[in-house]
Amino acid sequence: MIQCPRRMANSFRAIGFHAILALSLLVQSSQSTPSGCLLPSDLHRFESVFENALSSRNLASRHWASRGLHLLGKPIPNREKSCSFARDSVDSTDLESIFHASSISNILGNCQLNNPSIQTTLTQTFENKEKLNPESLYYATLSQQNLGAKIDEKTVIDLLENEIDKAESAESASLLWLAAAALPGNHNLKPFIETVEDIIQQADEIDTMIQFSGGLSVTSLFVRGAFGLAAKSGSVPGGIKEENVVQLAEYFVQNKFVGSPLDSFSVLSALNLLAKNEFLKPLVLSVSDSGPISEKRPHFKIEGLDLMGDTVEELDVNLVSASLEDESDHVTNLKMTSSGKSVYRVNFWDTKPESGIYTATISAEPKADESVLIPVNDAKFLIKVVVKVTVDGAEFQIIDKEQSLVAKTLRLDYPKTSTEKLEADHHQKVVMKFTLKDIATRAPITAHQTFIRMVHSDTKKEIFFVAEPNDDKEYKFDLDIGASGESSFGSLGGKYDLFLIIGDAIIENSFSWSFGSLQLKFAKEPSPRKPKEFFKKRPEIHHMFREPEPRPPAVVTSVFSLLVLAPIFILLASWLFLGANLRGLFQTGLSGLLFAVGLAAILGLLFLYWFRLNMFDTLKYLGVVGVVTAFFGQRMLRQIAQSRKS
Repeated sequence: MIQCPRRMANSFRAIGFHAILALSLLVQSSQSTPSGCLLPSDLHRFESVFENALSSRNLASRHWASRGLHLLGKPIPNREKSCSFARDSVDSTDLESIFHASSISNILGNCQLNNPSIQTTLTQTFENKEKLNPESLYYATLSQQNLGAKIDEKTVIDLLENEIDKAESAESASLLWLAAAALPGNHNLKPFIETVEDIIQQADEIDTMIQFSGGLSVTSLFVRGAFGLAAKSGSVPGGIKEENVVQLAEYFVQNKFVGSPLDSFSVLSALNLLAKNEFLKPLVLSVSDSGPISEKRPHFKIEGLDLMGDTVEELDVNLVSASLEDESDHVTNLKMTSSGKSVYRVNFWDTKPESGIYTATISAEPKADESVLIPVNDAKFLIKVVVKVTVDGAEFQIIDKEQSLVAKTLRLDYPKTSTEKLEADHHQKVVMKFTLKDIATRAPITAHQTFIRMVHSDTKKEIFFVAEPNDDKEYKFDLDIGASGESSFGSLGGKYDLFLIIGDAIIENSFSWSFGSLQLKFAKEPSPRKPKEFFKKRPEIHHMFREPEPRPPAVVTSVFSLLVLAPIFILLASWLFLGANLRGLFQTGLSGLLFAVGLAAILGLLFLYWFRLNMFDTLKYLGVVGVVTAFFGQRMLRQIAQSRKS
């Protein structure tokens, strides 16, 4: 659940608030309460969206912007210009255009459209029953009401009832509900109310939300239509349950960061109606004070709000349970007492909690039996309990590795810095032991970050080591100077300043304690290191080409070439043996000559294909040359055959 008290507007100016909120208290979403509400920043953002849309040349955008500002209770700037725009932009033959313009006219008040064709279009809409649909009926009915024209309620309600029997989608049904609820007289709304249960079954459930196909605008239409029927009939339609109302509210809360006038109005109007209706109102629980629980801040505080961020008073709020992860309940059934108009608190520190992050379950319900607020049964919060710690039993020892004898022991007193000189060499190791204890309870605790920091006094080089706790939560730091001299210190001897660093999200007084200094001596002197030159010229990179494969002997290549040419020699020899000649080729006249040219062209194409042309170009040219060659070749053969017969 997201924090959303009204006074949070000032808190949002500090970026640090987000870090505190993330580290201290996180609220998890719940089925019985929405995860947030509209903040002052959200309302301001909606106002900016609407004001910017008033400069649009789109009539629909101006309509939704005007309705949005009207709903926020904000004045509409340049009212005369808005009226003139609506009057000039309306298309008197288009119902949707008439609806947008008439809505602007109605919101502005003293703004007449003065177009007789508009009323003619509206009248013809009701008369032409064959072309009626839910959308046209909605536009026509609401436009008549916006213009203050007389409505034949009996005719309109009959038309609406006829259409509601055929309405299958949430959008169509919601438009008809809104039109029926807008009629001024008392009518039988039972045919409309009975359809609500069927329509809500079409909603898509996503986690803790429900929505209808069509998104924000259609889901908002459903809320306005269903609760419009409720306001007209005096009771919520039977198909709408408390769980459905919370799920709808969650959908709009999760989608409040929108930028268009229509979507902004859809979110704002739906949440406003869910917050202000007289039948079912979701209750939002919010953390009133985002700080962690400590001795100075012992109270855990909850505030009751509605979806618009306004306070809700007269609640019974209880801390049902609170427990650390994987542990039994630390506390159960604590009554939270009122500490302001809508703030309820419990002294969590008095329960003597251990440090850590607790999962708390909160319930809330209205004190009045006839209240329309939806009770909250299982709102989940994370409560962080922090403690102040001290270092207890700290001692620093220098031990001879070979004889395992303690050469020197120094007892440390937190937070003082020891002035005693300590020296150690590569034949020794140093050991530090200490315990972290809760200042209030003196109970030992562990921390996520526990480091020993060593800083060379001359070069300021830093080396970090981790201190590990044992099963009794006593920390120990063990450093073999000889083994780590080269790897950790680079054999750089001299004076090192010693620090103990403690940090954890549940420790209120994380610290870095300077507890002394240590003179180190290593077996060898540090090797001089050349400073790294990041910007010097680098050696040129020469690309190495692959060496060519060795060529075969000349005899092999010569034999291979002769074998390749052998078929040509065999062909020529065969022609000579058979007595082939070209005399008959030229006896056929032009056909034989062109056939020979065609063959030569084909051989030329094969040559070009090998050296220059690709396959597709070669096939294209071959198709032309081949057809010509085949044609004249066939004529040549026919002439030869005829000459032989004669």
